[in-house]
Amino acid sequence: EASGYADRPTDFDELIYILDKELRLVTAVDPLSVFSDGDCSRTAAGETFYQLAHDYLVPSLRQWLSRKQRETRRGRAELQLATIAALWCDRPESRRLPSLLEWLKILRFTQPRAWSTDEQRMMKAASWHFLLRAVAAMVIFGAVGYAAATLRNRERAHNTLETALRADYAHMPGLLSDLSDNRAFLRPTLERLEKNESTSLQDREVATILLYRDRPTPDRASFLFERLLAAEPDEMSVIGDALALHPEHAGTELLRGVLLDESAEPGARLRVACVLARLEPDVIASRTELGAPLAEALLAEHPRTLPRWIELLGAASPVLVQPLLEICRDTGRDETAHATAASALADVLEREHQPTMLANATVEALPEASRILLRELVRVGPTSQTKGALRQVLAERASDPRDEPGKDALAGRQAAAA
Repeated sequence: EASGYADRPTDFDELIYILDKELRLVTAVDPLSVFSDGDCSRTAAGETFYQLAHDYLVPSLRQWLSRKQRETRRGRAELQLATIAALWCDRPESRRLPSLLEWLKILRFTQPRAWSTDEQRMMKAASWHFLLRAVAAMVIFGAVGYAAATLRNRERAHNTLETALRADYAHMPGLLSDLSDNRAFLRPTLERLEKNESTSLQDREVATILLYRDRPTPDRASFLFERLLAAEPDEMSVIGDALALHPEHAGTELLRGVLLDESAEPGARLRVACVLARLEPDVIASRTELGAPLAEALLAEHPRTLPRWIELLGAASPVLVQPLLEICRDTGRDETAHATAASALADVLEREHQPTMLANATVEALPEASRILLRELVRVGPTSQTKGALRQVLAERASDPRDEPGKDALAGRQAAAA
């Protein structure tokens, strides 16, 4: 009746057929779904009920659902996930995967357990895609960073080498440590300096020291041995440190031979003793007969360098005590020798923490040497041992009253003790 087909049932049936079977705009439904109370008694037998097909409502429903979802971040992320997953599943290509920002947003605002199978596949593919890109980026950045660091270290190493070649030996130990850390960069340059005889001796020596620290050879040890025989204390220290790193190549037999050779130059024996004091400290300390020649060699050095030489002798320095004391009380020596020997003796006893021996040496030395030793004794300060040693000297009595030289010597010692 509403459609105007009440008097044309055949045409109406054809219309319903078109709407239902062809266009699918309507569909037959169960009468129970029509009446909310479930009472179908009001329907005629064979009567059919229709309603709009769900396909007709899909676009509107989607718009409504989309509008509701877009109101929240989570909803927008879910819509984005569904859209991207649908596109990717249609054609699985990397360019159809989400961007990094979209991927992070989906991970942040959606629940993986709520993903569909297609969405899970797409997100897994996206994760692998970004992981591989991240690894590739890390490798590239790491390679670039390593190359930059290598270039920087190489430039810094060459600058440090230039500084070392111009520096004095007092500042060399710190520079050598930096150079040793970068010796791989410097090895070609160092080998070129080592072999070039027109290069200055200091440059060749620095190059040989660095190369010996890294790759010791007998030739390099021989060159350093020749250089140390006339080296000053700071240079001597640097050479000694290098040789001590590889004692098996340092030529200890040759060094020992020079030390024990009474015809060798005193300065050479002193320098060799400084090296052997590092390589064989116990052996040098036990050879008391070496004290006299080493003490004479010390007197030939510049007075300002005496503390440094004594420091280099290290554990071997106690062998100098008795020879230096003999010089301090030798009337056949001039005052310069007395003063130099006293300075060296005071330094040795101070390093060995022997205030009692220092007090006795002050008493026994001749006046010029005694004044120098006394200054060191005062600097050390009074102790019960030093005061006891001085009082013991004051209490001494001459063993033979008729021995005038002995009485004079005792009087001199007691005067110094007083």
